[in-house]
Amino acid sequence: MNPPASDFLREVLAQMRKASTWFRASVDACRPLVAQEELTDRDWERLEALTSRFARLCDLIVHKVFRALDRFELEPPGTLLDVMNRAERRGLIATVDEIRAMKDLRNDIAHEYVEAALRGLSGEVLESAPRLLEISARTDEYASRLLASE
Repeated sequence: MNPPASDFLREVLAQMRKASTWFRASVDACRPLVAQEELTDRDWERLEALTSRFARLCDLIVHKVFRALDRFELEPPGTLLDVMNRAERRGLIATVDEIRAMKDLRNDIAHEYVEAALRGLSGEVLESAPRLLEISARTDEYASRLLASE
């Protein structure tokens, strides 16, 4: 049996907060690495963590938190596009295309295994990081207001 919608929303919000904290730490650690010509094995590990954490946070927001908000607000499950359209209407994302671009980057991360590509993907992740963290914060704020009013 599924937990009550409010409990599920609280659970995924806690996961998103933790994932955001870890992602922010990776962003801070990796920002100076992108400009370096030579990278150590440790540097490559940091870039790998950065891209993995970006992908995880993106998935968590889109597939769990946005869907948990829909469930809490009694919206029909619908397609992923329905979920993203509702997130846009709530003001959580600027446009569906914005989150779609992040999902595309997430897919590139999931399918790329070459170090040279990792460096380029890391640069793209760092460019997208402020916006993803803003989406996370805005979503947290929105959901927290909902939960406080129940």
